[in-house]
Amino acid sequence: MNTLKQILLLSLFQILMYSCGSESTSHVNNSDTLTIDKDSEMAENIFLEPADSLHVIGTIVEIVPGYCGVTCSGGCIKVKPDNKVPNYTLEHIYLITACMDNRITVGTKIDVMSSMHTSYDKECYYLHYSTIDSVNAPLFKLSESETRKIK
Repeated sequence: MNTLKQILLLSLFQILMYSCGSESTSHVNNSDTLTIDKDSEMAENIFLEPADSLHVIGTIVEIVPGYCGVTCSGGCIKVKPDNKVPNYTLEHIYLITACMDNRITVGTKIDVMSSMHTSYDKECYYLHYSTIDSVNAPLFKLSESETRKIK
């Protein structure tokens, strides 16, 4: 089963579990409720919940530039991690950048700390940003100081 289908099925499962009032996620307790043991092989192969932050070491495979100047909009980069990232099973990580140097190219290696993008972010580059088709993967963001580490 491809990753997108797994994500959608798990999301539906979580909605059903929430609407039924069940908080159990550690075992199968009857024929009406399916739960997944967090340490099971199935859980390892499904994107469950992303961490609040990720240490991203990898290679940029796609860039949509942003702009900082008179107006401000964040860019977005798609990164192929060098190694498995804890709490993240998708093939690529999508990062919103803050005023990234426009000389950065595909193939650039990066080593940055990112945090989860939320609706509470108020900086201009997190409010308005260019996007890459992330197939509903979570978006992480880079602070200005982390974005400056990309060279």
